[in-house]
Amino acid sequence: MKSTFSPHLLGSLLAAISLAGMAACGGSNEPVAQEERSGRQGNIISALTCEGTNDTTLVFLVIPYNGTDPDTMDVLQATKNHRVYGMPRVGDNLAILPSSADSTVAERVVVIDDLCGRWTYQAYPTLRRRADMPANEAAIGDSLRRLLDTPLEYSIDFKNDHTMLAFGAFRRPSEDDLVEYPKVRRYTEWQLNDSLQLLLTVSATDTTGQRVTVAVDTARFVRLANDSLVLNINNTERSFARKASAKE
Repeated sequence: MKSTFSPHLLGSLLAAISLAGMAACGGSNEPVAQEERSGRQGNIISALTCEGTNDTTLVFLVIPYNGTDPDTMDVLQATKNHRVYGMPRVGDNLAILPSSADSTVAERVVVIDDLCGRWTYQAYPTLRRRADMPANEAAIGDSLRRLLDTPLEYSIDFKNDHTMLAFGAFRRPSEDDLVEYPKVRRYTEWQLNDSLQLLLTVSATDTTGQRVTVAVDTARFVRLANDSLVLNINNTERSFARKASAKE
């Protein structure tokens, strides 16, 4: 890839900034307000990938754009340590966590455009305990075993505006159901904190019709690639597959 940054590309990137930009990342517990002049949000740098980026060097423009030339950051160790989550391409939105020891070195990088989109996982049911069930699970019939071996597809959808959608088993099981699928977490928002961990907000509607926060799950990135995502959510690792590509 070329190491120079062309004026034509700069114009294209500036247009992309004006159209899309990047929403503010979160703080350690609450979202951190965006600092317009520096392009920083707490410890995190919001950026747009520029031409010249490779496995050792990240070339980027801070956003919101402040009129400066593209900056660079060393990502060699982050790449070796598998802490570059996603594959930065020219024009991609990034969240960069600089090293506390050296601000020219990236400790972690998240490619926001690779995160956005719908991710799916398989959820398996558990046996519902009823009075007519055999006490010994080994005695259950083949038809019931087939039900236990039949997963449903659940999914979570990360959107560019930091909202989320969750899809899965919303229906309450009836008394006649032999198996029960896990309840889907109703994530409605996502943010990044100062450690580049995901904060996933679970919301519900109260009796007055207002949306209220029920819980906030913390998710640590384990892997992010074009077609796979692995998150450690509340100390439980979960693997996802991309439902549809978020990048054309």
